[in-house]
Amino acid sequence: MNLFNGDLITLRSGKNLPDLTSQTSDCLNQLQSCLVKRDLTSNAVYKIILFLNNQSQEPQANHIQYLTERIKKELHEEILVIPLFQAPLECDLLMEVHYHASPGWKRSFFMHSAGSVIVFSRNGLSVATGYSTSNNGDCKTDASLAFKTLQQLLDETGFKISDITRQWNYIEGILTIKESHQNYQSFNDARTKFYRDHFRERGYPAATGIGMKAGGVLIEYIAIKGNTFKNVPIDNPVQIPAHKYHQDCLKGLPTGNRKTTPKFERGRYVSLQGEEIIFVSGTAAISGEKTADPGDAEQQTRITIDNIDRLVSEDNLAKNNIPSGDLKFNYLRIYVKEKKDFKKVREICNNRYGNVPIVWLQADICRDDLMVEIEGTLI
Repeated sequence: MNLFNGDLITLRSGKNLPDLTSQTSDCLNQLQSCLVKRDLTSNAVYKIILFLNNQSQEPQANHIQYLTERIKKELHEEILVIPLFQAPLECDLLMEVHYHASPGWKRSFFMHSAGSVIVFSRNGLSVATGYSTSNNGDCKTDASLAFKTLQQLLDETGFKISDITRQWNYIEGILTIKESHQNYQSFNDARTKFYRDHFRERGYPAATGIGMKAGGVLIEYIAIKGNTFKNVPIDNPVQIPAHKYHQDCLKGLPTGNRKTTPKFERGRYVSLQGEEIIFVSGTAAISGEKTADPGDAEQQTRITIDNIDRLVSEDNLAKNNIPSGDLKFNYLRIYVKEKKDFKKVREICNNRYGNVPIVWLQADICRDDLMVEIEGTLI
């Protein structure tokens, strides 16, 4: 992610390895080799996301705990390990390893029973990266509890809700409708209640809302506070802001009197202590506020790419007093709903993005007729 003068490493388990234990061992061996090549110690690693090809969390709960403990034992204890039940499209286990390479940042680790957070501090600037989770089998309850834990993590580390800059919202069965209530809508209602009017002046976080096969609700976030940075929301001129969608774009019954909108911006620009980053929110083939070419993965991929190009275009950035300079993509995560579409989506994306590192995942998107979603960062 290039925060803290660092980056990320993506590691895929070797083919035909029989179980998660051997696949994890393979990825950890690869990681040690990568760290040596970069002249880094294991202490440089601060976050590992585990993307797992599992349909149900229950049989794996104890095993995931074992793998987490093993990762921490091999690397160090004060590390975020986040298991996500989203199937990688090219392997069974994928590790997304985040590391920092600047000794000037002071690092503090905070652990909660339902989440953890690491805070980096330097010269009056603080950056938190962490997660909160709940898995009780009901999306409304899980979303409420996950946000409650998030509030506790913010309070414990001295951050405000309005400091949240980037957020990932992973929702089990995101499209599921139970008793006329859609899980994604239930999540949005909980998010709106949590945010209240905290983002009125600064705009909402950049965000991704995406489905996973198991795990309830998990919220990952980056929060920034201090007086020495710039943090600007970015609109897309060809898309209505998600937080201004009309009621007919939202599915299911509300949990209150009215369905609430997804509260996020299409992107955010951050400049802090010599580093400039654009966070591109999860982006799909939405024109205005309507789905374009419903169900057509190939055409939706092209439209999604066009939407991102518009978002980060020189003209659009200039409207927000953001310098475009030599901005370039350094990471992408691409979600494909149906595995059968993977080959044609990959061909289109590889032609557009060349050698940019891409993580490929299979997941439900936030609308039934959306087949592809793309997020990423530019530096």
